[in-house]
Amino acid sequence: MLPIIIFIGTICIGRYTVSPSEVFRSLIYGISGNDSSLSTETTAVVLQIRLPRSFLAVMVGASLAASGAAFQGLFRNPLVSSGILGVSSGSGFGAALAIVFFNNVLLTPFFAFFLV
Repeated sequence: MLPIIIFIGTICIGRYTVSPSEVFRSLIYGISGNDSSLSTETTAVVLQIRLPRSFLAVMVGASLAASGAAFQGLFRNPLVSSGILGVSSGSGFGAALAIVFFNNVLLTPFFAFFLV
């Protein structure tokens, strides 16, 4: 229950404050498309800015947890780190390679991921 409360809280907190009831009404508006009494700024902030960022943060956290559990299961060691397989140095090499040869911000994460 706590992750759901924190997820809703991250959508509410920011420079443009939004109450939890406005968040729920914006989500219902985004799903159903029915006209709401909310301002267009509120629905834009919730649906286009904060919701994707909060969802991405949840997905990144879940991915890191799954990869950590996979490493711990693979090595049967609860204190295993990504440095054992050379994951950190391999992704660093891929990122450096993309920066040196292509100097492109969009290619750097792909090289870091695929050259591990």
